[in-house]
Amino acid sequence: MSLIAAEHFDLDGGIAEACVDILRERGIATLDAIPHNVIRHSLLEHVRTQLGQAGAAATLADDRRGFVTVAFPTQASLDLQTRIVLHAAMFSLVSSALFEGSRDEDGVPFDLYKSTTENTGLMQKAGVRFYSPDQKLGYHNDVYFNLDHYYVPHYVSLVNLFIGYDEPGNFYYINNHIWSRFEDVFARGVGLRFRFRPTPSLLESDLEKYRGDVAAPPEPKWTEIHAFWEDDGDRKYAFCNGELCEIDDDQRGVIDDMKSSLLSNENKFFTRQEVGKIMVFRNDVGYHSRDIFKEQHVFEGVTRLFLRAVSRQSFNIPTPAE
Repeated sequence: MSLIAAEHFDLDGGIAEACVDILRERGIATLDAIPHNVIRHSLLEHVRTQLGQAGAAATLADDRRGFVTVAFPTQASLDLQTRIVLHAAMFSLVSSALFEGSRDEDGVPFDLYKSTTENTGLMQKAGVRFYSPDQKLGYHNDVYFNLDHYYVPHYVSLVNLFIGYDEPGNFYYINNHIWSRFEDVFARGVGLRFRFRPTPSLLESDLEKYRGDVAAPPEPKWTEIHAFWEDDGDRKYAFCNGELCEIDDDQRGVIDDMKSSLLSNENKFFTRQEVGKIMVFRNDVGYHSRDIFKEQHVFEGVTRLFLRAVSRQSFNIPTPAE
């Protein structure tokens, strides 16, 4: 196996210090109260300029690379709560500097995911899979649903705000150029119809529905899609997420082959999973995974807290009717 370190970029400490000053001036102490527009107006061009001059945007745009990490120094004197809010604000800045987010600029530009010792069982009961830190996560590209179609965002960014494990391991990324069997698997799958349904995800507030003896919710509906296709410019795409199944017996094994070949692929980009490190990658031409979190040291309350943002730029997963 050949691990390739993701290209890393450091912002200067002045940006983070200025961000802390804005948060303190406005008395901001929670994630949902961050003044994103104020912070973007004050600091976004500084972040965009630094990342552009350092080459982060060019690396991200390169199909053969497409994975960057960004970090910044923080004051050692900051308490945990302030540090978490700062990391979220900086995550918003870096994501906005590298791609146009899918959310309205007046709203919160990211989704918050939280694992706790209490909600893991409820998530499993509700059918949510793979968000628990100690569960294996296969290679996939992220997807969202809108207006009866599934869309794959071109860019995705992630940051861990809290990790209650001593050994969180690595985060991995494989793009089509270093996936050695891409052309072979694509040739087998292009033009075929597959059945797809995503694994469910829930807001934490919805988990209350699944306490006690409440029945599990209905599974998401199956949709027929093409998981392999070419666009008008002869660019090739492959989609891997949730549950994908062959429809016809004579195409049996294409999806299993795709998943197993990604898992066994010798070359992969990687970075250590660390609090505050912002990870941004090309979701349209690549697939990401992570190690199982090990050596848990937090046994009450929150065990992991992370944010995700996706780009407005995306493509529609084609269906047989299109």
